[in-house]
Amino acid sequence: MKHTPIIYNVDVDDHLCEEVCWTEEECLNATPVKEWIDWVNEKYETDYVVICTARRHSLYMPTIKWLEKNGVHYHNTCFGSKPPGIIVDRRAINSHN
Repeated sequence: MKHTPIIYNVDVDDHLCEEVCWTEEECLNATPVKEWIDWVNEKYETDYVVICTARRHSLYMPTIKWLEKNGVHYHNTCFGSKPPGIIVDRRAINSHN
């Protein structure tokens, strides 16, 4: 049976990195959360990973540089509202539990 890819919308701040970043310096120097980066990289192999963030668009390049520097694999990015799919955020509330 063919696997239907799942869309995962993965938050950056306080998820892939420990901090919440609002400046270029903060974005470039954020502390990575290795276990979540490993999880994202696993999902990248079989599903569709969108890196989503509420960061201002002016922080696009520092964010991309941080993702590259920390070996985060993804298919797309989203700055602002999140597209449909599963939202992966440690602070998200799941009403189905």
